Amino acid sequence: MAAAAEDNGEFFWNVFYLISIVCAGVQVYTRRTQGEERNVAEVQAPPGFGPFQRSFLTVTLLAMLADWLQGPYVYALYKEYGYDQGTIGLLFVAGFLSSAVFGTVAGGAADFLGRKKACQAYAIIYIISALTKLSPNFMVLLCGRITGGLATSLLFTSFEAWMVSEHFKRGFPENLLPQTFSYLTLGNGIMAVSAGIIAQGAASMYGPVAPFMVCIAPLAANLAIVTLTWTENYGAESDAASAGMGAVLAQVAKGVKEGVATVRTDKKLMYLGLGQTCFEAGMYTFVFMWTPALEANEDYRDAVAGSLGLIFAIFMICTMTGSGIFGKIADDGVFGLAKIPPVVHGLAAASCITPVLLPLNVELMMLSFMLLETMVGMFYPAYGTLRGKYVPEAKRSAIMNLFRVPLNLFVVLVLGNVDSLSTSAVFALCLVVHSVGYFSYKGFDAEAKAGAADEKPQDAAEAEPMLEESV
Repeated sequence: MAAAAEDNGEFFWNVFYLISIVCAGVQVYTRRTQGEERNVAEVQAPPGFGPFQRSFLTVTLLAMLADWLQGPYVYALYKEYGYDQGTIGLLFVAGFLSSAVFGTVAGGAADFLGRKKACQAYAIIYIISALTKLSPNFMVLLCGRITGGLATSLLFTSFEAWMVSEHFKRGFPENLLPQTFSYLTLGNGIMAVSAGIIAQGAASMYGPVAPFMVCIAPLAANLAIVTLTWTENYGAESDAASAGMGAVLAQVAKGVKEGVATVRTDKKLMYLGLGQTCFEAGMYTFVFMWTPALEANEDYRDAVAGSLGLIFAIFMICTMTGSGIFGKIADDGVFGLAKIPPVVHGLAAASCITPVLLPLNVELMMLSFMLLETMVGMFYPAYGTLRGKYVPEAKRSAIMNLFRVPLNLFVVLVLGNVDSLSTSAVFALCLVVHSVGYFSYKGFDAEAKAGAADEKPQDAAEAEPMLEESV
């Protein structure tokens, strides 16, 4: 059995080496061809953009590193403390439900109170969440999941909202946004791979709680840089400093209400939000399921348990590969940004077929999971660019968090019943939700094209008097 486990563990190392070579090749090719294209034509970065971009990337990547350090060993830690899969599922549900509840107001609060303050709150809250992992007590762990859910809502909205607002406030061209999102996704992959290796090393020496303690260092650095170097910005003009708590809550409620009204009246945003929701719903369900799915085969159980950080790193290298592919084809005249999301949704759905039909075939499941993670690397910069273009600036955080509510509710329903669902059944649900995401994006694309077509006649009519004056 020990020899078999060692051989199967070697399988994961071989996959790691192979996908690392593929990823390096994609990144080198992408950077080289992009460099050649820049020699022909490029939007010139204005003065100040480089330092601004580096500051944002440093802060956000530190935040993401801390988040990823907690990823590989959450399930293993709860299992170490003696909890069964059903109870672990409830702890995961608490985190997602927390994100769903706080997510409805966190974005609006960030818009009104200030996005810098929200980024500072992220670091403080996540440090508290990490410290709760020192206790095996269920209620303490539950509190940790709740605070972690709040921190996650802030991570995925406030940092991006701060950057986009500052980007336009400082007069930087819109064409540079995809570059920032692409670098962010690439850097996120590097942080995640590093987190997997660091977490595995820390866990092998000090147990599965160690990665949670290690993550406090980047959180502290993140908090210091934001506090000392970032300026504050808001979703709208706000006198937050003098507002009382009642006024703050009223403004947050107003922001949420306006966000809901905007999404209801703008079909583009509704379809865009639904597409994002569906992809992330399948992805976050996978976050819980990949460990028990790979451990289901007894021949691989010990190898998987001893390689959680390595497997996590493999997934993140796939994300980096997807980011590199996106960077190459997003501005391509043949492919382009608009054609990327349908491929992402379609292949994400296809990745669920193997765990549905062959739930004990670890090799094929691993390849399927790697395909899904590659699509994750393309999904985030693609949808980030689309949100930057179509989501109104004044309501950005509120609307982005509204998108997260149905995704969290889906994950809560699935994980809340994980004890009564087989691995195949869970991934069948993921296949369905990714398919819905595909058709949702198709609806968004149709609405966006219709809106662009409607604007052209108006633009032409407005141009006629100018033509007459010039004659």
